[in-house]
Amino acid sequence: MKEEVIRKKSAIANSRVGIVDKESGELLDEGNLILVPKKLRIKGFFMAMQAGFEFLAKQKLSGESLNVMLFLMSRMNYENEIHVTNAEICDALGMRKQNVHRAIKCLRLSGALDEPEPKAIRISIDVAWKGKVSNLRRQQNLQSKAACQAT
Repeated sequence: MKEEVIRKKSAIANSRVGIVDKESGELLDEGNLILVPKKLRIKGFFMAMQAGFEFLAKQKLSGESLNVMLFLMSRMNYENEIHVTNAEICDALGMRKQNVHRAIKCLRLSGALDEPEPKAIRISIDVAWKGKVSNLRRQQNLQSKAACQAT
């Protein structure tokens, strides 16, 4: 089966193609057909900021808080949004509900988690990012402007 697919691909890649003038029927240009694979997408990939990890290490967070942070990073969607309930975190990590609540509160107070709206979770862009780099730059600019306006 694999040999057949390889032969088909190599046959396509070795095919000669040309551009034909519709009026005269003359062969204008001739070349080889090149097989270009579809863009590869890496699933489950996000960027982590080295300075953000240093920041987390200096916060002296408890083991539970770090476990919750790692779990939240594993569930991060595009542009750092996280759609997970405390109950799901409890079940996945085998923690009590009040411990999960305390860990999330601690992570928010430390600045590792942003609170875009009540009951929403978003990892700070200073710690990690999942999405296009251009969108990260846009978010960083918005964050800088907001910080300047606050002072």
